[in-house]
Amino acid sequence: MEDQLINEIRAIKDRLASKYNYNLRAMYNDIAQKQRLSGRKIVNLSKNKRLTRRSTGQQGASASLQPPAAG
Repeated sequence: MEDQLINEIRAIKDRLASKYNYNLRAMYNDIAQKQRLSGRKIVNLSKNKRLTRRSTGQQGASASLQPPAAG
């Protein structure tokens, strides 16, 4: 059973990710720059205001949104 809404969301996600060549770091950097340039006050509501790669489990710049291989 195909869900039209889910297919549309996946297509939007893929279009956005492909704009950044499936690179999460590039996507984050662009969003962060847009936030800085917006002139709006950015509020951090997290309890731990300083998260590190180690505490978040991130793999650094190698992280990507590459879609899984079809199979």
